[in-house]
Amino acid sequence: MNIIQLTTRAAVFATVLCTSSASFAASSPTIAYFNKPDYHTAVYLKGKEPVKVASVELDLKTASKVLVQFTSGIADENSKGCPCSVRAFVTMDGEAARPVKRVNVASPAVQEVDKYEHDRQNLDASTVYEAPKGKHTFTVTFQKMDGDTDEIEVYYPNVQAIAFPN
Repeated sequence: MNIIQLTTRAAVFATVLCTSSASFAASSPTIAYFNKPDYHTAVYLKGKEPVKVASVELDLKTASKVLVQFTSGIADENSKGCPCSVRAFVTMDGEAARPVKRVNVASPAVQEVDKYEHDRQNLDASTVYEAPKGKHTFTVTFQKMDGDTDEIEVYYPNVQAIAFPN
């Protein structure tokens, strides 16, 4: 390859790179989030009905793929009525809830055998929605599936919805 061919290829490559980065910047992600960073319990799971942990809203300028992700901790101060099973769900615009994770918490062995003060578990997950242009609400709910305690606490809930335009 001669110097003219190399120079031409380098110029074409630079043009494509600049054009690609400009179009990427024009369609940058949009984010909505909810953070509860303090250590106080944010939500209690009582009974077996779904409990809203948090919601976020996005106003999409174009159809997008939306990554909904959340982190949290759950615990029961004692293990009376447990072990318990908790399932996490995500919904978009009140549609059918999408199950995304299930964990067990408050095993009696954690306190009685392992001698930990409380059985704490992370309840974190993510899912992706195809969302049309417009306003959308994404809601995270937790539901106790098994166990008889009314003392399951949800703490440090953090939810993000990040839109990636199609």
